[in-house]
Amino acid sequence: SRDLRMYSAPASATAVPTVNSTSATAREMSQVLKEGEALFIQTVLDAQAKATAFRRLGEKWRGLQVPSGLQDLHGRATRALELSAEAFEAESEGTAPDAEQRIEAARKVFTEVKTEVDQQSKEG
Repeated sequence: SRDLRMYSAPASATAVPTVNSTSATAREMSQVLKEGEALFIQTVLDAQAKATAFRRLGEKWRGLQVPSGLQDLHGRATRALELSAEAFEAESEGTAPDAEQRIEAARKVFTEVKTEVDQQSKEG
């Protein structure tokens, strides 16, 4: 079988990540998180649209092939994406009086994880 890694494989491809792909994966992760970060400051979308966008980002996120060195960070970012979607959902439903605080807490966790991922993407 030919080495398919020289072609740009879709995120769902099962190619075994090479050692130097850690920084490449971190850059991909960073790109997805950058989209999420933008959602927090986005003023045009309502809370429901933001919740949906975070869910979509979560699906995209789970499709990434993550080398073992980034598994922990990937797991924490998965949680940050879920927290963000849940917080905006709570705000859109208007049922949680603490929705604003939840969004702020999610944003804080999200920003911390993104900072770490950005760091990883520069190191490789």
